[in-house]
Amino acid sequence: MIEFAPVSPRTALATRTLLLAGLRERFDPLREEYLGDVPGLPDTSAAPRLLLVGTVQGQPVCCGAVSPEEGQTWRLERVSVHPDWRGRGLAQGLLAQLKAEARARGARRLVLTTRAGWTSATPLSRSKGFPPTHQDEHAYTDGSGSTALHVQKVLQ
Repeated sequence: MIEFAPVSPRTALATRTLLLAGLRERFDPLREEYLGDVPGLPDTSAAPRLLLVGTVQGQPVCCGAVSPEEGQTWRLERVSVHPDWRGRGLAQGLLAQLKAEARARGARRLVLTTRAGWTSATPLSRSKGFPPTHQDEHAYTDGSGSTALHVQKVLQ
């Protein structure tokens, strides 16, 4: 049974490892500019951002975050599922939990930006009611030529 909770000092290091592994799948080599907030992950006091971790028998298997942007808009970010646990609906459960947490903190809209070519991320966001709003061919300056796909969901 999976349990979702905010990252804690007990789960911080394993959650950081999970996030870095997910980033390494996408970016090889993993460049410093992709790490953003990851190096500071063991500091779990970064309010008002909320990083949730899903654990099975105490071991982190998925994680994701929501953070305020402006007004009632919050950003969904840092979603990662351990490869051994994919295909079991964990990302769906995590998204539902993150939406509920953001809504409880005053969010009325969630936004997400991903790379348009990431075929594992775009179908999930669309199937969970995050329609695309626009694409931006110039969002990434890493030389990858990737196009940013922006999606959003209005929360009820």
